[in-house]
Amino acid sequence: AGVTFLAFGNGAPDISVSVAAIQLGGEQTRLGIAALLGAAVFDAILVSAVIATYAVKKPPEVARRPFARDCIFLFLAAT
Repeated sequence: AGVTFLAFGNGAPDISVSVAAIQLGGEQTRLGIAALLGAAVFDAILVSAVIATYAVKKPPEVARRPFARDCIFLFLAAT
């Protein structure tokens, strides 16, 4: 339960500011949506990079198909 509250506390400001920007309309709507997507992609990539860099002593074996699929969907979701 503590991790859930931590995630909500960390993401609440981003969500509230983006909702306010979307409600303003016009160019602010695009800015609000881009801020949400940019933060999500940045967090996912940064956390993955830190884990991959420091958590393993030898390079892990990665299945190609699932890895390629996940990269493609992450790219499509971000664009």
